[in-house]
Amino acid sequence: MMIRNSTGGMRLLMVAVLALGLACSSDEGPDAESARGGSTGSTGWDDPVTGQDMDGDIAGRGPEGAAAARRMGLKTVYFDYDRSAIREDGRAALRANYEILRGRPDVRVELQGNCDERGSAEYNFALGERRAKAVRDYLVRLGVSPNQLTTVSFGEENPSVVGHSESAWSRNRRVDFAVLP
Repeated sequence: MMIRNSTGGMRLLMVAVLALGLACSSDEGPDAESARGGSTGSTGWDDPVTGQDMDGDIAGRGPEGAAAARRMGLKTVYFDYDRSAIREDGRAALRANYEILRGRPDVRVELQGNCDERGSAEYNFALGERRAKAVRDYLVRLGVSPNQLTTVSFGEENPSVVGHSESAWSRNRRVDFAVLP
């Protein structure tokens, strides 16, 4: 979760951001029930890869959305420290992701921006958003429909590797793909 209990100001800021996001008709963020951490029960959607009925609240954030993206072959994009510019290896991954998404115009994906633990929570939240938007913009320039893509930032709150070394940090500076229902 992006809200921290240890900082009252941060909590207030994040609550305001969440409330504004829920009040606006934006393509970013979860539905209101998911934002509160609730479960909506059966999703009523089929996995776009397997056709299997998926149950549970998977608004792209659960393991099912990420697993569906991996099964489709969608690749994670990694970033340099304190940067949102897409590296050459990231451009290659995005060209491969474009080929997959081009053939699946019915599939919607969430681009999840992430950062390493260095920097303030506020800064990392903004950096994660810039990274997710950079990936979105690149895919749109390649030809993916903007309607297939949504962005979210988890800042430093969703590490893929726990650790306090460059090895861990380099794996946490990323944009993950998750299939949406």
